[in-house]
Amino acid sequence: NEDLAWVARYAQRPGWRVFVYLTGRRGGGLPPVCSGSAGGRRRVRCSRIPNAGYEWHGYLRHVIDRYETLAPTTIFLQGDPLTVSPDVHCLLNATRLWAPVQVLSWVQMAKRKMEFFTQCRAANLGGCRVYVEPVTAGMRPMLHG
Repeated sequence: NEDLAWVARYAQRPGWRVFVYLTGRRGGGLPPVCSGSAGGRRRVRCSRIPNAGYEWHGYLRHVIDRYETLAPTTIFLQGDPLTVSPDVHCLLNATRLWAPVQVLSWVQMAKRKMEFFTQCRAANLGGCRVYVEPVTAGMRPMLHG
């Protein structure tokens, strides 16, 4: 149910293809960003998939369905990426600086106030903040559960 209007500006970029996987309630139709087209080509391709409870289900579905035609660079983001990556727009404008596998998020907004995270330092990529969660397997349920 997130506002996906922010996606449209990236769909305009040459060479970028945008896929949106919808897992919310089926009623109400598609978000407005799903209906735009340019030159007969849809700018944003939207598909409904079952809600398996985690965003990685949509990421995995994308890789499986497009394995033979995956783009050289594939970016996976949540519908509202600002909650986990406040500098996401800065990072999307710095793709030339990315490593082969680039972390774009740090930790959920509500959890950043936890004592544990007050000791973390931000890494930077082209002036954009990128935090890597110092998380062990045992802590993951506490942080993301």
